[in-house]
Amino acid sequence: MSFTFKFPPEVLKKLKAIKHDIQAEQRQLSEAVGVDLLSKSQQAYLIKSRGGTGSDGIKWKPLAASTVAKRNRRGKQNTKRNTTKSGKARPMGGSVDIGRDDGFQLSSAKPGYQAPSSKKKHGGNIFRLTNTSITVGYGMSYSKYFDEDRAMLPTVLPQKWRESCEAIAARWLENIFSQLTD
Repeated sequence: MSFTFKFPPEVLKKLKAIKHDIQAEQRQLSEAVGVDLLSKSQQAYLIKSRGGTGSDGIKWKPLAASTVAKRNRRGKQNTKRNTTKSGKARPMGGSVDIGRDDGFQLSSAKPGYQAPSSKKKHGGNIFRLTNTSITVGYGMSYSKYFDEDRAMLPTVLPQKWRESCEAIAARWLENIFSQLTD
C-alpha cells in the first residue's frame, strides 16, 4: 500500500524562484567575504611592513641596514635643509616600511584595482570569485619575488579570518531565511 503527494504547481514555482534568488545572492556573499579577506590581508601587510606580527601570524625579517640607509638618503642631496624647495619634509632617518616603496603592491590587493598606465605591464589585482571559492592576493609581477623572502599571505587561513568569513556567511543565510518566511 502507498500513496503519492505531488507538490502543487504554485509551490514548485515558488521553490524555483527561491533557488534563483539564492544563486543571485550568492555572488554578493562571495564579494562580501572576498572584500573582508582583502581587508584583513592589507591590515596584516601594513603591520608586517612596520616590523610587527600580522593577524595572520607572520612577521617579516627586517630590511638590511644598507637598504634603510639608502632609503633615508633619498632626496637629501647633501644639503642641511630639512625641507625641499617646495616645502615638503625630507626623509631624515628613522624607520622605513618594508614593501612600501611605491605602494602599488599593497594597492594591488584591492577589489577592482588596476595598475596606473605606466605600471599596467606589472599587473593588477587578484580577486576571483566562483560559487564555491574566493581567491584574493597581490597581483603585481614582482609580488612573487617579494613573497619568496617575506610571505605576504598565510598558507592556511588563520582561525580569526575563517571565523569572520563564517560570520558573514551566517548573516547572509539568516537574511535569506528571513526573506523566505516573509
